[in-house]
Amino acid sequence: MNPLLVHLVVVHVPVVGLLFAAATAVAAAVWDDRRLLILALLFSGICVAGGVIAYVSGPQAYDGLKEHLDPEAIAVADDHA
Repeated sequence: MNPLLVHLVVVHVPVVGLLFAAATAVAAAVWDDRRLLILALLFSGICVAGGVIAYVSGPQAYDGLKEHLDPEAIAVADDHA
């Protein structure tokens, strides 16, 4: 799979996943449920893995994207990176 696609798919995992992890952690605290706490930790681990993959694939994705952008869009991408 091309690094640009990997980055675009995986970069959102930590953002959305941490919402699930936080909600699950709150539910675990409210109901005092160890299984929910383990699930929250699992969600957090998946978010960390997604963040690492997004970080590693970012420069390669940027290089692949730069070939197809005009100078103004490249400036926006530079600010993002």
